[in-house]
Amino acid sequence: WRGRMAQGPDNGLFSVGRLVSFKWQLGVAVSSNHCEQLNSPYVRILLQVEQPDLTIEHHSLDMTLLEFKHFAKQFRNIGDLIEQL
Repeated sequence: WRGRMAQGPDNGLFSVGRLVSFKWQLGVAVSSNHCEQLNSPYVRILLQVEQPDLTIEHHSLDMTLLEFKHFAKQFRNIGDLIEQL
């Protein structure tokens, strides 16, 4: 993920864009160039982010299940913090 900070039009605050789409896929890596039998599950997250100049950027993240569980836990914690505001 390559976040970018841009000056806001009037307030001098930064913006990292607006999330337009968040999709995920569950897959199993069967083999690779280095290993003939991986059989390793993974989660792919596909993001579309609208930048301040209205262009749409596409990003993808591949994670192991353990990494995804940690990622999901962080999002739950963020949600809990937001609810406290």
